[in-house]
Amino acid sequence: WEGRGIKSGYSQDFLDEYAERWITHDPFMTPAAHRLLAERGVVTLRELHPERDPAHRAFLDGFLTPHGISDKVSMIIDAGAEGVVYVGAVVRGALTVPARDVAVMRALSRHLAPHATLQLARDRASAAACADLGLTSREREVAELAAQGLTNLQIARRLFVGVDTVKKHLSRALAKTNAAS
Repeated sequence: WEGRGIKSGYSQDFLDEYAERWITHDPFMTPAAHRLLAERGVVTLRELHPERDPAHRAFLDGFLTPHGISDKVSMIIDAGAEGVVYVGAVVRGALTVPARDVAVMRALSRHLAPHATLQLARDRASAAACADLGLTSREREVAELAAQGLTNLQIARRLFVGVDTVKKHLSRALAKTNAAS
């Protein structure tokens, strides 16, 4: 499950804590979860039975519960030869993901597949073009967002990095492409 993504709705502290301490305990990061996602397309945390594994139980008790998260759901959108798009969401409060919502997500993933295929193909072509220019994937990502008219602050918030980091990536991208703006 490699790739890039947009993480929205989460604080930087939350993401940092997850990456530094909890990612290896996340039940969704296991081969069994990946197989189940490939079979079903949509899987909830409860379907992974995290209470059966001490590390997964620690993830629940030490990370999710203190953040008010009662359930998670993940979905893959199959884009054929282009790859997959992974979507994950959390549920806050004393709720679980309703079966109806899981069914809606499965239907949605089928409807989004053609769009995901097209977008991933465009992304692959863009990445190849940028690789020829010597841009890293992050420099390309920042440059594309700037080209869409986002400010440095908006880019920083979208990518969960600092404004200074955005400026460094933009400076490098401009230098490598010999562009003035």
